[in-house]
Amino acid sequence: MSEVTYWNKIRSRQISRRAMLGASARAGVGAAGLALVGCGDDDDDEPAATTAAEQQEQQEQTQQEAEQEAQEQAVAASPYDLDASLGIAWGAFTSTLDVHTQAGFGGHAGANLLMFGRPFARGSDLLALQGGAFDWEFADQNEKILVTSNPGWQYHDGTPLSIEDLQFNLERTGGRWAGDPNFVGRAANLVGIGDIEQADATSGKLDMTEPSPGIPNVLSRLYMTPQGHVEREGADGVSQNPVGHGPYKFVDWRQDEVINSTRFDEYGNGRDFDLEPRLGYIKDLQSKFIPEEQARLAALESGEIDLALQIIPDLARPYEDMDDFQVWYHSAQRGMHLQLPKHLNENPTGGGPNPWRDVRVRMAANLAVDQDALINNIMTGRENRTYTLAVGQAGHDGAEGPISDLDWGYDPDRARALLAEAGWGDGFEAVIGYPQGLYTNVDVFIQAVANWLTEVGIRTTVETQEISQYFSDLREDGRDTLFLFPQAAGLDPLIAIRETSRLDAVFAHRIEDVSDPEAFQEIEDLYDAAQVEFDTEKRNNLLNQGARRFYQQAGFIFLFELVQPLVARAEYEWPQYAAKPAGIEAWNVRKRA
Repeated sequence: MSEVTYWNKIRSRQISRRAMLGASARAGVGAAGLALVGCGDDDDDEPAATTAAEQQEQQEQTQQEAEQEAQEQAVAASPYDLDASLGIAWGAFTSTLDVHTQAGFGGHAGANLLMFGRPFARGSDLLALQGGAFDWEFADQNEKILVTSNPGWQYHDGTPLSIEDLQFNLERTGGRWAGDPNFVGRAANLVGIGDIEQADATSGKLDMTEPSPGIPNVLSRLYMTPQGHVEREGADGVSQNPVGHGPYKFVDWRQDEVINSTRFDEYGNGRDFDLEPRLGYIKDLQSKFIPEEQARLAALESGEIDLALQIIPDLARPYEDMDDFQVWYHSAQRGMHLQLPKHLNENPTGGGPNPWRDVRVRMAANLAVDQDALINNIMTGRENRTYTLAVGQAGHDGAEGPISDLDWGYDPDRARALLAEAGWGDGFEAVIGYPQGLYTNVDVFIQAVANWLTEVGIRTTVETQEISQYFSDLREDGRDTLFLFPQAAGLDPLIAIRETSRLDAVFAHRIEDVSDPEAFQEIEDLYDAAQVEFDTEKRNNLLNQGARRFYQQAGFIFLFELVQPLVARAEYEWPQYAAKPAGIEAWNVRKRA
C-alpha cells in the first residue's frame, strides 16, 4: 500500500478516536473513565482517568503530526503532481448515474464508471484475481465460489463493504431486490450467478447456475453501491447522487454537460498494487460532454480540457508533431461487427423471404467488405481484424490453430456470384443501424461498409440513433435490421460469446427459426462444453472450435478491433495497464510535477 493512502487511513481512524474522547470529556469522563464506570468503580479514580485521557490525546496528536509530515514528504518526493486536475472531453455521455442500470453502465457511461469499483481486482487481461475488496476461490468441488471480504475497504460515504452488501448489489443489479420490485437492472450482464449463502461475518458461498470457471470474471462486471444509500435516496436519488467505492468519488454533475469527481484517498489499494485499479495520481477529474470532435479539440487547445477522447485518426495525427500535445492510441475492448438478422423468417427490410438465413448471402457480405482498406485507410492502421474471439483472448489459439488463420478476404466478384447462386442475383435492400458518438470515426466506417455492400447488390442505407435509445432498443429486441455492436475483447470469452454469438445472445436478433440448425447447434454444443470445463487446455480448444465454426458460418459481418486515438496535453502520461482497457484508466493518468 502506498504511504499516502496508508497515512490517510491511520489519520482518519485517529481523528475519529479523538473526537470520541472530546465528546467523553465534555460529558465529564475520559476514555479510561468510561471503562471504569462500566466496571462499577467509584469516583476516587476520576482524576487519574482524566489524566490518562489527556496523555492519550497528546500522544495521538504527536503521532498524527509525525504522520502528516511523512505524508507531505511522500508527496514532495513524487515525480508527479498529486494535486493536479484532469479535464476530459467525452463524445458520448450517460443519462443516469445509477450504475445498476444499463444506461449507467455501458461504454457511453465511461465517465460514470470512473467512480465505481468492482468486487475483485483484475490483471492486465482484465480477468478476476485476488487482492480487491473481496477474494474468491472455487469450493465444494467447483459447485460454489467462496467469497471473502478484505478488511479496510469502504464506500465513499464511509460504509464498509460486506458480504451482505455484495448480495444486495447482486439482487439490485439483477432486478430482483425486494426493496424495489419495479426496478429494472441489467440482469443480462450477470448470467450464471446466484445468491450468496453467508458462512460467517466475512465470507459466504456464491451459487452458480452451473459450475463455470468464467463466473468470477462475470462478477467483475458488478459495480457496487451501499444498500443504505439506495434505501435513503431511492432510485431517482441514486441516479443523481451516486456512491461507489472506486478510486474517484462523486462531487456533482449537470446532466448532458459535466461530471465532477475527486480522488478517494481512502481507496483500498495503493499505487504500488500490482493489479488494477489503484489509488489515482490525479486529484480532481472533470468529465465534460462535447459531442463534436472539432469542438473537443478546440477545448483542448484553449486549455479548457486536458484530454480529448474519441478523435478520428485524420484529426488526431497532426497533434503527433506538436510540442504541446501528444496522441495516445487506445486499443479498446471493442471487436466491431455487424449483427445479421439470420434467425428471422421474414426479410426485415421489404418483407418476403429473409436472404440472411442463407450462409451464402452472409459469406457474400463478408467478401464484399474490404477490411484492409477499413483498417489502413479509414482507421489508424493499428487495428486487428475482428473474429468471434479477440486476439490474445482465451480460445483465440487452439488445437486447430489460431482463428486469425481464417480470412474471408476481399472478393466482390465472388460475392456477386454467391448472391446469384443463392437466388439474389438482382440484390436486395438492407439497413445498418448504429449509435451516435461512442465509436471513433463511426460515421465514416459505417458508410464505407454500406457502400461496399451496395456495390455487390446488397443495397444498403444507414440510420443513426441517439445512444441511450439505441441500446434500449437492442435490449428490448426492438431492432431487426443489421446493427453495429462491439464484441468484448478483454474479458473472459464466454461473456462476449453470451452477449453476441449464442442463439439466445443478449445483443442479437430475436429467434423465430434457427437458420442452418445443424451448424449452429454444433456451435452451441461446443460453447456449452466450454462453459463448464475447468481444464484450461480443453476449454481453450472448445472455445477455439466454436469460434472457428461461427466464423465459417459468417455469423457476423466481421470488421476490426477498435483502436481509439486520444489527444492529450504534453505534460500528462498514461502508461496503459490493461492490454485492452474498456476506456481511459483515469486512475493511472499522471501529470508530471
